[in-house]
Amino acid sequence: MIKTTPLKDFRTKRDLLPDEVFALSNGPRPGPTDLVSEDIWNGITHLPDDVALTTSNHHGSQLATLYTLWGDWLEAIGGEHDEMFSGMSAPSNCAQY
Repeated sequence: MIKTTPLKDFRTKRDLLPDEVFALSNGPRPGPTDLVSEDIWNGITHLPDDVALTTSNHHGSQLATLYTLWGDWLEAIGGEHDEMFSGMSAPSNCAQY
């Protein structure tokens, strides 16, 4: 049985990102054409939701720091991949091997 969070908890609301945030876009996204069933959707989403909700219950400050560092890293590597990019991305490339 699924335990639901209170409606006053802001984390229960889900939103789609706006179309303009995607670098490769052919205009507005079309509506659903082959919608997944509710039981399959629940099976896909509940574990990540539980982990996100449980973790954010007790680690808000750490998550805020990590989120800031993530944004700083994205800004540091930039959209243009110059000589610095390969050196800055090398540690993440090593993780693949």
